[in-house]
Amino acid sequence: MTSLKKYWRVGLLGLFFIAGLILISNCIGYGEDLTSEIIRRHGGSMDTSTYLIYLQESIAKYKTLGTVLAVFGGSGLIAEMLLFHIKKVN
Repeated sequence: MTSLKKYWRVGLLGLFFIAGLILISNCIGYGEDLTSEIIRRHGGSMDTSTYLIYLQESIAKYKTLGTVLAVFGGSGLIAEMLLFHIKKVN
């Protein structure tokens, strides 16, 4: 039972890490999609400077979320490996 719990945690942390990397690598496309949706909600037109602000902030949102997920998942995986190694040595 304990090994199953360990593998479940490792799998979940790995999923967070991979999801974070995907968000980071695709943040520009996701940001453009979100900004396009914002333009549609504003009637289809927007000032260029306002558009660029929305685009920049949308990209930053996905990049930040991806970074948080990747760091959380990656550091959790490292901690799990270290704990496994310490338990194996002792």
